[in-house]
Amino acid sequence: MKEPPHEVKKNRQDQLKYFIDLADNLLDYNKKIHKETKRSNWKVSAIEFNIKTLENLKIEILKYLEEEHLGRYVKFYLEKQSPFFSEFMLKSGHSYQLEILKCSPYYNIYSDIQWMPDKPFTVGDSIEIALGKKELNFLDSHLPEKIKKVKSKVLSSLKELNVENSFHELICEAIENTIKGKIIVSNLLLFPVIEGIVTSGLRDIYILQNANVGATQIEDKFNSFPSLADKIIKLDWKKDFTQDIFYLGSNYSHVPNKSMDQVRERINKHLTVRNRLSANFSEMEHLITNTKDKKHLLDKFELLKQEAERIMRDNIGEEDRSIEIGVDTEFHFLVNRLREDRNELLHGNLAEYGKKYQNYIYFSALEKSIESLLKYKEVYND
Repeated sequence: MKEPPHEVKKNRQDQLKYFIDLADNLLDYNKKIHKETKRSNWKVSAIEFNIKTLENLKIEILKYLEEEHLGRYVKFYLEKQSPFFSEFMLKSGHSYQLEILKCSPYYNIYSDIQWMPDKPFTVGDSIEIALGKKELNFLDSHLPEKIKKVKSKVLSSLKELNVENSFHELICEAIENTIKGKIIVSNLLLFPVIEGIVTSGLRDIYILQNANVGATQIEDKFNSFPSLADKIIKLDWKKDFTQDIFYLGSNYSHVPNKSMDQVRERINKHLTVRNRLSANFSEMEHLITNTKDKKHLLDKFELLKQEAERIMRDNIGEEDRSIEIGVDTEFHFLVNRLREDRNELLHGNLAEYGKKYQNYIYFSALEKSIESLLKYKEVYND
């Protein structure tokens, strides 16, 4: 039995109002910590990104509370005949919830783990993390599996990068200390290893990107930025690394640079096209159910088919699914939370850095750093 139209409308209104309240709560929280955060801190740009994104999401959601959009929602909801409906035209509530929660400081500042390879957590885990209801110690149980992967994959990959043998030895030592339960010692070893391997790899990439410039001049410029984070953010990296936009949207959604602004624009373009095509499918479904005149049905189908092809042709192509990014995006995961942890550790603030989940995160950072360097090696070997 179908729900009465007024109930469908009220449920939709309640859902959208919940999202607005959720966005408002996170806006207030972001603004509160923005006032408390030093201007030079990396958290400032993350908070400002959160605020801007939440404000834009609120504008979009408020639009769907207008009578015209509510009427369309009720119409499509009541006429749906198959899974094609899925709120394609009106954006799913689940999607809105995730987009809002990605702007939670618990998600992209205090945790900052969305970049990790082989994420050992579900969408539900991500929601609980963003709401501040789940601590990262759930990663503890995954540490043994991560150690196995580092032994089997990461250590062998070092040979392909031609890194110094000392790094191999330090990683082995970090693994042994983890196994013995000496987590702080392991973490202290991992930071200089990650920094050393990545700095060496990025130096090679920067030289290759500037092959027409004198080696000494390039070396001097590379070394003029003392920290790895400054090298990643401030050097003039070329955009020569191809990535899928949806991968970037999922793993680098909070990175505040022009490349990711383009990614966000393209993803929105894809979603707009998807919504228009889905409206097309919904109309096809309605015709199948309600049209008895076969010729009229076939003629209408042909028109809808042509419209779908036009939407795809005019709005999106395969080339829009990927984008060229630079080191400043690909290695951005080393710039924020990890850099802060590294500085705290090296300045002797050890009390908070002996946790297993942190060890898991740092081994993951090592793994991802090497994966990215190997991909860059493929770019320049082709």
